Amino acid sequence: MDILKPKGAFSVDEFCAWASIGRSKFYGEVNEGRIRLRKVGRKSIVTDSDARAWLEALPTLEPSSAKTADCVDDKGRSPQNNPRKVPRL
Repeated sequence: MDILKPKGAFSVDEFCAWASIGRSKFYGEVNEGRIRLRKVGRKSIVTDSDARAWLEALPTLEPSSAKTADCVDDKGRSPQNNPRKVPRL
């Protein structure tokens, strides 16, 4: 499958490959109403326009946020000082 070539619709597996997400994330997005799922008989599909709308609606990461996100967690601690983020041996 050429993921850059426009299609009319994607199967669930094709959409997941196109969007680089797993099926669990896909169905989570469907349940949250962010991806419109349509049915053709028993087959579930996502139209090309709905797929692109989902992609465009994703939040963007601002450069200043990216710098902060890499340096501290939600409580202001750096990953090195966060015991929950330390790999277990």
